[in-house]
Amino acid sequence: MAPHAPRIRSPYSPLAGRIDLDDFDAQRAVIPAWDERFAQIGRGRARVRVAVATTGRMQLAYASRSPGCRVEGAPLPGTSILAIAVSGPFFHLQGRPWGSDRFAYVRSGVEYVAMGSAPHRVLAISVQNDLLDRASLVHWGHVLPVDRSGPVLLAKHPGGPRGVARTWARWLAAAFADPGLLRDPAIAAQMEEEVLGSILDASVIGNGPEPVRPWRELALRADAYLRETLAEAPHLDEVCRAVRASPRSLHASFKSVFNTTPKAYQTALRLDGARHDLLRAPPGATVSSIAVKWSFFQFGRFAGDYRRMFGEGPRQTLGRARDARAICVHLRSAGPS
Repeated sequence: MAPHAPRIRSPYSPLAGRIDLDDFDAQRAVIPAWDERFAQIGRGRARVRVAVATTGRMQLAYASRSPGCRVEGAPLPGTSILAIAVSGPFFHLQGRPWGSDRFAYVRSGVEYVAMGSAPHRVLAISVQNDLLDRASLVHWGHVLPVDRSGPVLLAKHPGGPRGVARTWARWLAAAFADPGLLRDPAIAAQMEEEVLGSILDASVIGNGPEPVRPWRELALRADAYLRETLAEAPHLDEVCRAVRASPRSLHASFKSVFNTTPKAYQTALRLDGARHDLLRAPPGATVSSIAVKWSFFQFGRFAGDYRRMFGEGPRQTLGRARDARAICVHLRSAGPS
């Protein structure tokens, strides 16, 4: 699916646009201001809709993602990320619940992990640290701490997040209506001031991230082990021994935190790994060789599970990758007209 907007130049360049993708990771090539890696964990065709409005010091983005996915990323050097979880059940950031009563904050130099086990929507800004620090001094009298990460900003009142979302959406709409709007330095500065001011006025810094409860800590340890051993696909008994938990406890913790079972989660990540390889397969690669790499040895079952997960068969995915390579080769060989 082709983007509906030109590539957003890195890291910030005054521009606005909407982008519609059918591959989670394709967002990195189109919007390089967000260094994120995705793994699909829900069933269905990937659908990513992103709207962006960019000034010289900030990028405001609205992302709608379906189905559920896991996101790993980090702010670009010298920048921070502030975000609102607009919708989506079982949404987590840095292993902690991320609901409508909290805003997310991640400083440069910190990696983050967000997970929405169902379709979800997020509003976020990537902003230069010096701009954020100046705004924080104006609104709070001090800068945001560099040692906090995650959903650590508390909404002052229940309607605060909705007010922030309305302010951010208004600027997105204005930028779409007039694509050259943010090239005006005065208007761009006004957007930066209003967008940052809305979230700083609506929030306070919490005393600290809420403690990780034992059942959540168990799910996070198991998650880390499953990802470390993904290609080997260890049996559930091996996972339980590695994290020192009973199958019943492990199952209950996964259902509470990720709204799925350990086995389904492991299979989803392995299928996503196979899809990633199929989409980027070199010439001569086969479906069976990629399946074996991810410890899928029953090819018929792999094809069925893959189709149920992504809405197309693995051969279709590999064929699309070959078609894309052929187009690129043709464009390179054609030369300027």
